[in-house]
Amino acid sequence: MEKRIRLHLGPFFYVVIGQDGKYAGGMKSVQVTTDYINRYVVARQSASAMNGTINRELSVLRRGFSLGMTATPPKVSQCPNFPRLKESPPRKGFLEDNHYRVSLRPARRQVDPMNRTIRLHPGGTKNDDARCVVMTDAVYMLLSECVRGKKGDDYVFTRRNGKPVRDFRKRWRNACIAAGVPEALFHD
Repeated sequence: MEKRIRLHLGPFFYVVIGQDGKYAGGMKSVQVTTDYINRYVVARQSASAMNGTINRELSVLRRGFSLGMTATPPKVSQCPNFPRLKESPPRKGFLEDNHYRVSLRPARRQVDPMNRTIRLHPGGTKNDDARCVVMTDAVYMLLSECVRGKKGDDYVFTRRNGKPVRDFRKRWRNACIAAGVPEALFHD
């Protein structure tokens, strides 16, 4: 949420965040009209943002209006209409075992080696549902090496210097090409 505000919503809606990370001023809520929100949508689409991404960004802004209207006393007098953009259906792809030798590099520690499970917490998945996945032997061996010597709240995938891997898209694309499945998506 903070990243969406910092990179996209804040600059467009002129939200100023102070040194302490708190709201420090900027555009007033009455200035945020449906027309202005629609201009945001067009600007994000022009920047090649997917409709699902734009919907998630607008949900942050919509939630702010909702909280402002239900506050006592209300901090916001009216809520503009927020468009709901049509999204692509959820992906259903998967990788075959012979392609699964590629290196996976996302996510924080939600790995439980003792029970051989990977937990995806509510709100961390596309449909906000929690999931628990049982590791195969191969995944267990790979992830066990990734978490060896780390604390429970450390990132699973880190660089040699210990910093978390935050962007893995280029390596994922190269690994898929090397595995013979250049069209595979990380979601698969």
